[in-house]
Amino acid sequence: MSSSITFQENKPYDPITLSIWDDKYAVQAPIVLEDATLLKDCMFIYKAKMKFVNDAAGQAAPETTIVKFSSGDPYQMMKMEKEANFYVDHLRTTYGNGVPTFYGLYKGDYSRKDRRGKLHTGKCACLVLQYCGEPLGIAMFKQLENDRPFRQKLVKLFERLHIQLGIWHRDLYPYDVLNKDGVPFIIDFSNALFHKCEISVAIVEGEVEPSPDLIPCPEFSGFLDALDTWWLPTVTVWHRALYVTNDRVDSAAYIFERIRLDRRLRKDGLTDEDFWNEAVVAWKTIHSHWAKYHPKDSTIPRLGITDYEEYLAQKDDRNNAPAKAG
Repeated sequence: MSSSITFQENKPYDPITLSIWDDKYAVQAPIVLEDATLLKDCMFIYKAKMKFVNDAAGQAAPETTIVKFSSGDPYQMMKMEKEANFYVDHLRTTYGNGVPTFYGLYKGDYSRKDRRGKLHTGKCACLVLQYCGEPLGIAMFKQLENDRPFRQKLVKLFERLHIQLGIWHRDLYPYDVLNKDGVPFIIDFSNALFHKCEISVAIVEGEVEPSPDLIPCPEFSGFLDALDTWWLPTVTVWHRALYVTNDRVDSAAYIFERIRLDRRLRKDGLTDEDFWNEAVVAWKTIHSHWAKYHPKDSTIPRLGITDYEEYLAQKDDRNNAPAKAG
């Protein structure tokens, strides 16, 4: 019994009879894909309702699926077969748990008419996957900063794929992550490889950023860096790559007296008071995490002076102290 796919209003393709690409990619029974509708801003990726042919009584509700469709493009078909291979060989144990369930790779013969009524025919292929939610709608991973629960789930998923399953996605961007009722799913494994991910540190949010040799995997370390606020930074960087090492800072004055003297910053039109205010913000952040920057020193120093005028007055007192003593 064959599988099939029909398109909404039979556009752009007439109904297609499908056969399994290879027994390796077979599912439990032939399927019917109905009402395939092209996704917005996607080429040849459809959303369709799936049901099993052997469900004669129609007891099971149709399941929403995603169909990657290629017609007459050998390169795209080759990529689809590669992705299907990866699902079957490396992702089977985690179907539906952070990655889509794989419902098979199919082939068939298509026919369609162009706008002039000319008939086109050829070979086609369909990669059928579980529908796993909607795109995040962001351009950069750091935009997840305000959705901490989702971000934490995503890091745990990425950690499981890399460390436990040895999955190297090799092309991960925000549009490769979907949100299904608050649960992240990673998609598009067409470029993925199997690798041994050697990480020697716990991936815990809010800890001081570890040295690069503890996370040698470039994809994993790059992903955490892209989140921007996962780790406590080891340095605080200003406008033109001027920085201070956070575990050496012991006051706002320490920061201020280094950044205000940099002539490059004057080109930004900032005043000494602007520099001071930035130094105070940085010092308060460092001070609030003192124990993590100084794990061997349990003594947390006082916050000290944070008012600019008070800082200037104290500085004047220090400058005048030798004269008064004489």
